[in-house]
Amino acid sequence: AFCLPCESGYYSDQPGHSGVECTPCPKGTYGDGVAQTNCKSCPNGYSMKKNGSASCVECAPGTYGIGCLPCPVETARSSSDPDLTKCQQCQLGETTTIEGAAVCDKW
Repeated sequence: AFCLPCESGYYSDQPGHSGVECTPCPKGTYGDGVAQTNCKSCPNGYSMKKNGSASCVECAPGTYGIGCLPCPVETARSSSDPDLTKCQQCQLGETTTIEGAAVCDKW
């Protein structure tokens, strides 16, 4: 008998496990190689929304930071904002009324 390594996006912290006994990397982590013994955390401004991912993706507009949290009310982060780690405060005369806004609206 022989062991198969875990595929990208999966890991096993137990020696001698075969590929069928691998665990998917949990949400917010990734496994970018084969035969991983643990998963890596996605960097600030990136996340993975499903288990078993081999890479992380940028936070979507309206989200930010570790785990891609929704922007708080009165802040927004658009798709053109290069800083994935924070939302921008709405300017005077603008606001948002929901969490996760990508743009501020005039009021």
